[in-house]
Amino acid sequence: MTTLVGQVFMNQQMIILAKLVAMASTVRPAVLVRQIKWDETQLLCSVDADKSGHRVQSTWQVMAVREKIVLAFSNGQSIVLRLVMPPVVLLASGAHHIYYALRYHPVFVSTNRLLDLLAKLCERRICIWESDGAYSNERLMAHVFRKTKSENPRHLNLHCRCQNHQTQLVNVALLA
Repeated sequence: MTTLVGQVFMNQQMIILAKLVAMASTVRPAVLVRQIKWDETQLLCSVDADKSGHRVQSTWQVMAVREKIVLAFSNGQSIVLRLVMPPVVLLASGAHHIYYALRYHPVFVSTNRLLDLLAKLCERRICIWESDGAYSNERLMAHVFRKTKSENPRHLNLHCRCQNHQTQLVNVALLA
């Protein structure tokens, strides 16, 4: 039942994004801001990794993603939409695995394609990436910055560290 409700909700989300793309093609937005937060961790879970129908219980890399978009128009109006992004299983915690999951995982790819269409219709776009300070995330952001710089000068990328992780590091240091 959870899977069915999730699929129905994500389908409705795709319809809303498609309507935003249609609206943006008639009234061009000034700015699209995407805020993407993610964290990956190891969890003991049961996964049917090869779709064979046999679940395997093991420790898997799982990534949770949160995304919010803000679409701003030149007349001052704006639309804020929080997107549903279900957790996904990663093959490993390397930068290339995280990048693949964020951009091309089957659960996220339709959302990303619609957001890419929407971004092309905007005069400017800003993407705020928020992650912990893991080395793989730093390498991922270096790749994203290098790729975007060569593709589109009107696209600004910002990377910030997750405040929850930073606060936890401070708390651990103080308690030690």
